Amino acid sequence: MFARDTVDISCPFEVVAERLRGPGWLQPIWAAAAGRVASEPVSGDDVGLALDADGCFEIGQPHTCSASFHVPVFWEVFASPDLTITLDGDLRATPVRASVTRLQLQATYRPPSANNVDGVKRIAAASLREVLSGVAASLGAVTAS
Repeated sequence: MFARDTVDISCPFEVVAERLRGPGWLQPIWAAAAGRVASEPVSGDDVGLALDADGCFEIGQPHTCSASFHVPVFWEVFASPDLTITLDGDLRATPVRASVTRLQLQATYRPPSANNVDGVKRIAAASLREVLSGVAASLGAVTAS
């Protein structure tokens, strides 16, 4: 399955790309996002998907491709003692205008079972949204996209 979230920020592309070249600052953002997703109440269909904020997060080698700057990312969200959602993705920065950069976080994941597929989709989408919000907030003001 595929999940994606996008936000435009008021920060020049060159500044964003330079910051992404040293991606170590992303680790605490991912940890905080995992904590926020884990603290959200579990609803109806998602019973049994109690999240653990201590997921695994890895950052790949940043690189430039076309006009965008990419940071490969891999993370796991532990949704219950026997259910791990593994997301393999890419954080991408692309110039929009002189002072606006588009951040996009996209990932693929495989629902671990037919049970709670909707819950897994919500967890994956919420994880991307929370991470992207944290990255955008650390880089500059969010603009309308």
